[in-house]
Amino acid sequence: MTNKGNSQIRNGGPGNSHPAVLEEIDEEEDGGIKSSNPDISQAVSNESKEPKPAEEKKEEKREEKKKPRVHPTMQNLNLVRSNSSTSLSKAEAVEKYYERNAHTVSGIHKNQDTFGQLQRRYKPKQDGVSVLSSPGALGDTVIPTKRHFDRSMYWFAFHRKQIGLRHILVAFMVLSYTIFGAFMFWTVESRYERAITLERVTNLEELLGKIAENITEIVNDPNTNTTESEMKVYIREAYVTLMRLEGQYKGSTYYKLEDHGRNWKWTFESAFFFSMNVYTTTGYGSIAPESTLGQFLVCIYGFIFVPVTLVALRDLGQFFLVHLTKLYAQLKQRMRELNGDRTLDVNEIIKIPIKSCLLLLALYLAFCTLFINLYDELSGQQPGTGMSLFLCFYFSFISLSTIGLGDIMPNNATFSPIISIMFFFGMALTKVVNRNTFIAVENGIF
Repeated sequence: MTNKGNSQIRNGGPGNSHPAVLEEIDEEEDGGIKSSNPDISQAVSNESKEPKPAEEKKEEKREEKKKPRVHPTMQNLNLVRSNSSTSLSKAEAVEKYYERNAHTVSGIHKNQDTFGQLQRRYKPKQDGVSVLSSPGALGDTVIPTKRHFDRSMYWFAFHRKQIGLRHILVAFMVLSYTIFGAFMFWTVESRYERAITLERVTNLEELLGKIAENITEIVNDPNTNTTESEMKVYIREAYVTLMRLEGQYKGSTYYKLEDHGRNWKWTFESAFFFSMNVYTTTGYGSIAPESTLGQFLVCIYGFIFVPVTLVALRDLGQFFLVHLTKLYAQLKQRMRELNGDRTLDVNEIIKIPIKSCLLLLALYLAFCTLFINLYDELSGQQPGTGMSLFLCFYFSFISLSTIGLGDIMPNNATFSPIISIMFFFGMALTKVVNRNTFIAVENGIF
């Protein structure tokens, strides 16, 4: 039996009274199954020849538009039908075709796992839930577990660069030790401030009581004649005593007029000291211009010479680094020779260890501490007027680190250029330490 289009014949056996039936894939848009029974086809053809009303024709056109269209590649397919009453649906036919002819659709051969790619491509999404499993230990049964990848730490680790995780952690680290420092200093200094304030209030009350008592006796005593000039001197001495008690007398008006004008703040030496504080960005604050013109000149001077000084410090730091590295290499080679190893490797790269750099900085800090303590003591007219050893260490540290709080200054050599020059070369030496330690600290953090 023949019929146009690809078909498969199902013949009944001798004991089967049913005629042969031909089933084929409909080539029309309805995608149905045609029967080759002549009686059925004759009845369908007779019904199709009958004239139909216009409304029924319009309704049939609407239904034809709603029916799914068959892909052109699905036409003329050889599909084998079994003797069972169930038949393959159109979706199953498409899948069967892709299984057999995947390379004709995608242009890739079967050995490239085309069908696997198609399955992964057309696999329905699982709403961000991945089914993962690992091989069971000792042959145990593997039970798949559902994991929400977008809610796990692996997602943050995978997208750490996109979300800037490192920058967030660094900012959080800075905020953490800022809060830690604030809590630490607030705990220590708030208690000390309250204690010292109560002590000073007691001393001030006692001093004011004595001053009021003396003035009252002078005024009420009829046998005592006190002139206006004598009362003025007495009040000035009381004022100076109050300033000394508050710790505000140094740098005050009466202090500058003492010792024949040697206590003036602005001298050439102090101006030299101030200029170095500006371009080294130390900025103690113990000396600063008060005029508008001077403040404007500080802005211009700092804008020009701060970058130049950074270049100079970097050059001096490089100079110190080279020569200190050479000295360290010679000492290292000498130690090897003392141990019996006289071999010399010209290709060996020698770097100053971090411990040696920190030791070098500690030695220079100790030298600055001892020098300032001795120099401040010798600069005073009276013995025992210099700073204590701990305050000299504190002043040296805040100067070398360019913190420059300005709360502590030498008592007798307050604005000495020698001290500022010593700290300038100390900053260049600090660059040597920073060059080696900064890389280690950065690698340790990042």
